[in-house]
Amino acid sequence: VEQLWPGDVEVIEAGDGEDAINLAAEREPPHVVLDLQLPKATGIEVARAIWSRRAGTHILFWSNFADEAYVRGVARIVPPGSVYGYVLKSATEEGMRSALRGVFREGHCIIDREIRGIQHRVQDRFEGITDGEYESLIDIALGLT
Repeated sequence: VEQLWPGDVEVIEAGDGEDAINLAAEREPPHVVLDLQLPKATGIEVARAIWSRRAGTHILFWSNFADEAYVRGVARIVPPGSVYGYVLKSATEEGMRSALRGVFREGHCIIDREIRGIQHRVQDRFEGITDGEYESLIDIALGLT
């Protein structure tokens, strides 16, 4: 991130999700780049904790995963009016730089094209189904009930 976002930016790295929650509570950063898969607490749990304290924090989710569960998980926790982005780790340097600029400087929601496609498919397919109902369907499909 430091290489892609030069200037007056302090980058604070967390070792795991719990560490990220504690550092965010202590430092209250205005901008956060957050991996969705972290040990001890997921990126979704970290974002929820950050936004519960400071709904105005701009968060850029950065992930290897473009799957429906993550997309729905992020969508469930975004406070109304929040600025966030979701970029895949496979993004080019220019794509990541553009996402950082869009979310952190310009205050736009920036969603990777592949993620946006998943969002549209989820909305079309599950129009009218609640998140709880969706989770129950996933549990049934995985044989967890």
